[in-house]
Amino acid sequence: MRNRWRPTQKQSPPKQLQAVLLNHFWKISTSDETTLEDFFAKAPKLHPNRKLITGVICGVRVEDIEDKTMQEIRYLDKLIDELAKGKAMEKILRS
Repeated sequence: MRNRWRPTQKQSPPKQLQAVLLNHFWKISTSDETTLEDFFAKAPKLHPNRKLITGVICGVRVEDIEDKTMQEIRYLDKLIDELAKGKAMEKILRS
């Protein structure tokens, strides 16, 4: 199963911005044949503190997600969400 992420029209303005950012991130960092599983598996280095990101996305606690690929996606989702709220990257990643 290919995990292709696409923004929807029903999202609120901040969520639309988040959707646009993730879509552009996906376009500049992958080829058309790359799946999200491949992207995260082949990433040269993911920030070790990403696992310290906590909170709720879509009603689910990020730290409780069992599927590792979905958890990586939600870390990125939560990171962008917190940046959009004005939080500093250092505070989000606790570095």
